[in-house]
Amino acid sequence: MIYTDNETLISELKRIQKENGWTGKQIAEKLEMSPQLYQKLINKKQFGFADLKRICDVMDYDVIIHIVPKDQKD
Repeated sequence: MIYTDNETLISELKRIQKENGWTGKQIAEKLEMSPQLYQKLINKKQFGFADLKRICDVMDYDVIIHIVPKDQKD
């Protein structure tokens, strides 16, 4: 999948979360933050790689990034 902005990335993150039965509250607890702060984190405009990595670590997922020329989007 090609991620063009934070919205699509966060959407995928939420899909994985739901697919694996994680609640926002459970992830927040693992991140040692309140559920409200977790919601604020995943909804912020400047959601970054470090945020993604922390959440994926909690769900036991790796983050793999492929940077390819635009004409090789397979």
